[in-house]
Amino acid sequence: MNLKQLLSGLKIKADYISLRSVHTHSASVSVRNEVLEGVSTSHDHGLMVEVMVGGQIAYSATNSFELSDVQRAAEVALQSAHHAHKYGLYHFSAKERPPVVGEYSSPAKYGINHFHPSEVTDILMKLSSEMKVHDHVISRSAFYNLSEMDTHLVATNGTDIKQKIVRSVISLSATATSDKGTQTRTYGGDKATQAGIEELNLGVLLGEAKRVATEALEMLNAEECPSETMELILAPDQMFLQIHESIGHPLELDRILGDERNYAGWSFVKPSDFGTLRYGSELMNVTFDQQSRDKMQVILPMISEPLRRENILSEMEFSKEDWDPLNRKRA
Repeated sequence: MNLKQLLSGLKIKADYISLRSVHTHSASVSVRNEVLEGVSTSHDHGLMVEVMVGGQIAYSATNSFELSDVQRAAEVALQSAHHAHKYGLYHFSAKERPPVVGEYSSPAKYGINHFHPSEVTDILMKLSSEMKVHDHVISRSAFYNLSEMDTHLVATNGTDIKQKIVRSVISLSATATSDKGTQTRTYGGDKATQAGIEELNLGVLLGEAKRVATEALEMLNAEECPSETMELILAPDQMFLQIHESIGHPLELDRILGDERNYAGWSFVKPSDFGTLRYGSELMNVTFDQQSRDKMQVILPMISEPLRRENILSEMEFSKEDWDPLNRKRA
């Protein structure tokens, strides 16, 4: 039974119901020092039910696609929505779930159906062997993972979205050791690419394999970094990340109120900190462009006069008109 048939077969009363199925198929091969460490495959298939009743949204899930099991999950979600309604900080409406129809597929040429363990193993063996540039290179690892995730979302408002994400992950690692110490150089790893097995290009990867092994050897003979006070140059992406982590996350409303404490975590910022908390040095000035306010979220503090205000956390903004769950007076 497909999702649309399951949706039409549900017998519950709700303002909005959606079903989202996710099917993930993954395959991996790992080689170390020209020895096959393992071949693994995995399949994961599940379904999430979302309901909206009286402006309250709730969820449930099941790994079964039998109508009776999906009906049971929908009833659990419905019951959760009714119980949570009286505690809701904000009651949603249909505009938070507009009807959307679309389809997307990663630009992969060859997906999981073209994954042949013997061929992948042969390539990884050659890469491991290529890293053997010296006896001091004692550990040479090569890893490859290919995964496909198919997602399908249908809803009672006509939403029908299909998405296929194909990811390719290549990882090379070379560790060199001597009486001077141990050094490791790597390539790839967490840099997953939306592409298929065509990314496993032996011609390109042989050069990378030799490079990481050679660099590991060079690091063994490199001079120690001097211990002294020096200027530090940080790339812009480090600043972006620091603002995101140190300012963005702590100012998320669900963290401040504690709703996320058992999930993503709490925040050191408290409602009483607004107007008093110093968020950095007097030289720090963080502003936020309020041109776009189409989503309900806590945004960065507005500090338009940093020298006069001395970087005190001064304002929290909400994009829903006049909605302030902290019940503070607005200027």
